[in-house]
Amino acid sequence: MSLILIFLYSLLVTLTDLVSAVLYARNPLSEGIVVLRYSRDGLMVLLALWGIFHAWRAGKVFTLAVLYVGFIVAYGVIATDDVDMLLLVGSAVKLALPVMLLAAGYGALRTPGRLQAYAIFAAGLAMVSTLFGAWDIRHTDFWVETVQYGHYLNGIKGIVTGFDWYYVLPFNFFGYEYARRAAGLVAAPLAQGSFVAVGAMLGFAALQRKSFGLALLVLLVGMVGVWQSGTRGAMLVLVIALPVFLVLSGRGGAGFRNFAVLFGLLLGSYEGLQFVLSYTVNLQDGSTIGHVEALQKNITDLPQVILFGPGLGASGALAADLGLELAGGGEGAIFAIAYQLGVPAALVFLLWYGVITHRCIATFRQHSATVTGDLALACGGLSIGMVTTFISSDHLFSLSGLGLFWIALGGVMAQYTAPVVGATSDETAGQEVAA
Repeated sequence: MSLILIFLYSLLVTLTDLVSAVLYARNPLSEGIVVLRYSRDGLMVLLALWGIFHAWRAGKVFTLAVLYVGFIVAYGVIATDDVDMLLLVGSAVKLALPVMLLAAGYGALRTPGRLQAYAIFAAGLAMVSTLFGAWDIRHTDFWVETVQYGHYLNGIKGIVTGFDWYYVLPFNFFGYEYARRAAGLVAAPLAQGSFVAVGAMLGFAALQRKSFGLALLVLLVGMVGVWQSGTRGAMLVLVIALPVFLVLSGRGGAGFRNFAVLFGLLLGSYEGLQFVLSYTVNLQDGSTIGHVEALQKNITDLPQVILFGPGLGASGALAADLGLELAGGGEGAIFAIAYQLGVPAALVFLLWYGVITHRCIATFRQHSATVTGDLALACGGLSIGMVTTFISSDHLFSLSGLGLFWIALGGVMAQYTAPVVGATSDETAGQEVAA
């Protein structure tokens, strides 16, 4: 049952904003919007609570997670009355999202077969989102007229800043030289890039032993999807995660094959990557300039939060969406923690993340000849790649962008603490899925 629920939850994570926007365009008072959002959030809480009953076996990962959440709870308790309660609760949930999703994955994906099934499911969602993105990137009128997406973001999610004045769409729907970026099923180009990158890596890892040709196709489609999204952070994650996976997983003849694949992919994408790198390092777009200025301010102001943070809602994506004055530079997952809960909380999160990444690699070594090992390595590679976003975006706390990533990580942590010996064949995996 938990496997079915985690599938359903992942589907809601992917589609809630798009479906809600369609409902809002037809009727701004539609009850379906409330039902969708509460169903998604309620299911997350249910799955997280179920996972916690098992996650205590995770040792350091569990202990550090409790310590990190303790910081969030403590700052929630001592918050002053002048802080808006919705902003307070929303910021707390946002910061706790990785822990909750990891727990959900730990409880629902406790066997290799379940983890493999989830990886294939995530890959399927990523492929469909890529195909939809290829269509939506050429049909801006769908977002402007049919869905009226900007009005939905303002009316339902309360976002008041960051809109293009002509199309009434978020600025990030348009990239360098005002080129449209694919929003996909998740209805957000920034989330689409990470969402597709994660799904493509998981699908490639899950399928390569059974059908390398199909696995490679999934990877190639995913790379196209990431490119369409125009999300440089997701591109960089793939540039790091894919070589890590192909180099470490390649042994014997597979090593030569993986090297050939890596060389071919890098050769084929070189021109595009060079173009992106050129306008990025030369500061030719406003986004890069904004990232640099935010980083400079975050570093300059860091001594102000070296021990204590200004409180929940003082920084982070929710405060930015509401147009509030932010502590620090306002960008970067680690800075979002530090400028709300203080540097000590950010260090605990970093330590927690480091232990998780290490365990992904350890799980790969435990199960090096199995699909479980491949998926652990894929998650480890993605985890290493995601480090590059720590100082540039709040992507780690993006539900639609990285929700499936955290869930898959939870599944890998479950394999580390309770390794299943002998679950290497497709037949065994199928039995575990049905269990």
